[in-house]
Amino acid sequence: MYRGFTLDPFQAQAVDFIDENKSVLVAAPTGVGKTLIADYIIEKIFSEGGRVVYTAPIKALSNQKYREFKALVGTEAMGILTGDVVINPDAPILIMTTEIFRNMLQEDPERVRDVRYVIFDEVHYIDDPERGSVWEESLIFMPSSMRFLGLSATIPNVDELASWIEEVQDSTVEVVTHSERVVPLKHSLYERSMGFTTMRSVQKKHRKLVADSFDGRPEVQTTTHLDLVNAIKDTYLPCLFFTFSRRKCESNALALGEAQDFLGKTQKAEVLAIIDGVLERYPNIESGRWPHLRRLLLKGIAYHHAGMLPVLKDIVEELFTHRLISVLYCTETFAVGLNFPCKTVCFDSSTKWDGVSFRPISNREYFQMAGRAGRRGIDEEGFVFTIVDLNYFDISQFPSMKEDEVEPLKSQFALTYNSILNLVKNYNEQDIHRILGQNFATYQASAERQGVLVQLDMLGEQLAPYEQNLRGPGGIARLIRKRGELERRLTTTYNKRTKKSLKRDIRSIVQRLDSA
Repeated sequence: MYRGFTLDPFQAQAVDFIDENKSVLVAAPTGVGKTLIADYIIEKIFSEGGRVVYTAPIKALSNQKYREFKALVGTEAMGILTGDVVINPDAPILIMTTEIFRNMLQEDPERVRDVRYVIFDEVHYIDDPERGSVWEESLIFMPSSMRFLGLSATIPNVDELASWIEEVQDSTVEVVTHSERVVPLKHSLYERSMGFTTMRSVQKKHRKLVADSFDGRPEVQTTTHLDLVNAIKDTYLPCLFFTFSRRKCESNALALGEAQDFLGKTQKAEVLAIIDGVLERYPNIESGRWPHLRRLLLKGIAYHHAGMLPVLKDIVEELFTHRLISVLYCTETFAVGLNFPCKTVCFDSSTKWDGVSFRPISNREYFQMAGRAGRRGIDEEGFVFTIVDLNYFDISQFPSMKEDEVEPLKSQFALTYNSILNLVKNYNEQDIHRILGQNFATYQASAERQGVLVQLDMLGEQLAPYEQNLRGPGGIARLIRKRGELERRLTTTYNKRTKKSLKRDIRSIVQRLDSA
C-alpha cells in the first residue's frame, strides 16, 4: 500500500528494489502509474533526511512536479532549477531539467555529491537526435554511489540499456517491465467519405481512386480537423488533438471556435472563476494572444504549445484538469510526462517536420501521444483517430500502430564544445579516453560486433565439412583438377580402348563430385 492505493505488481516490484537501495529501470506504457514509483522515492529519501534529484526533459514537466511536491512537503524542502527559474537550489528535493543535472555533474560535482537518488523521467529521450547525448553524459558522469530510477515508455531493448548502465556505473541495475495498459487503446483512421475506418479499407479505396483517375492522382475533398471533430463530438470527447506545428495549433483552435461551442452557461461560469483565480496570481498578462484564447476557453476549446507564456499554459492545464476543455489542440510536448489523460487522442497528420524533412512519426512517438487516451477508472477503452488524406495517401508514411513494434533505443551520443572543455578541465588524458569509451554508442557497436563474430563462428562450423572435402586426400579441388586433365587427354587420344577408359574415369569423378 502507498498513499492508500494497492500497488500494481510492477510498482510493488520496483518499490522493493528501491527499498534495497538498488538502481531501477522501469519500462511501461504511458498512463499505467510509473510516476507513482518516483513519488515513492522522493517521499522515502526526504523522510530519511537525504537528498533526491528529479530530472525532466521539459520545463513544463519540471514545473508540474515542483507544484505537486511543494503542496505535499512545503516550500522550504523544494527547489527547482530550469533555464528560467532558480528557487532554493540547495533544497533536499531538487527538480531540474536533465541538461542542468548534466552541467552540475561536469562543472560542479560537489553540489550533488550527497544526492542519494536521481530520477530520470522519460529516460527513453536518450534516443532523441538533438538532446539524447545529455542523458548519456548524465549516466556516465554520475557518481557510482548515487542510485537512479529511470522511467521509460515501452522499449524492446531495455535490457541492453540496463546492461550498459551497469557497465558504466559498476553497480546492479534492476529492470522492471509492464506491457498491459490499464485502459486498452482502439486505433482507427478517419476519412470524411469513409468515416472511421481501417488501413486495409483505405488502401482498397485509394487503389480504386488511382485506377479511376485520369493521371493516377486521386482528386477528392481533403479531410480536415473540423470533419473529425464533428464526427467525434457526440461520443468521444474530451480529446487531445495533436498537431505538429505551433501555428497550426492556434489556427485550428480558432477555426473550431468559429464552428463549435461545447460549454453551457454553468460551465462558462466555472471557466471564468478559474481564469480569475489564475489572474490574481498573474494580474498583468502581456500577450496579444490572450483575448483570442480567452474567447476559445469560454467555448471549451484551447491550444497548448511550448511557445506560450507559462501563465497561459497554466490556465489551459487547470481548465483541462477540471474537464472544462472539450478539444485541446497541442504539440507533442503535451504528451511528455504531463499527466493529462482524456477519452480520445486525434492526429491531424501521420508525418512531422524534424528540422530537416518531413518524416512519418515513429511508433514510439505515436504511442507516447496515443497513450494519453483512456482515463483510468472512467473509460473502458481509449480511442485514437488519425486523419487520412486520400489525395496523398502512402502507407509507408504511417506508423504500424502496433505497440510490440516500437523501435529500439539507439545512442545519439555527440560531444558538445562545453562537454569537451569540461573534460579537459577536470580529467587527465587517460580518464578522458576511458570516459569517451563508455558511451552507449560504443557499447551497442561492441555488442553488434560480438554478434557478428558469433555468427561467423556458427557459419565456420557449418562450412567445416565442406572445407575438409576441399582440402582432404580425395578433396574436391583435386578431383576437379583430375577431371580437367582427363578431359584434355580425351581430346587428343584416338585409341578407342583408351577413350573408353578415360570416359569411364571421368564419369566416376563426376559421380564423386555430385555426391560431395
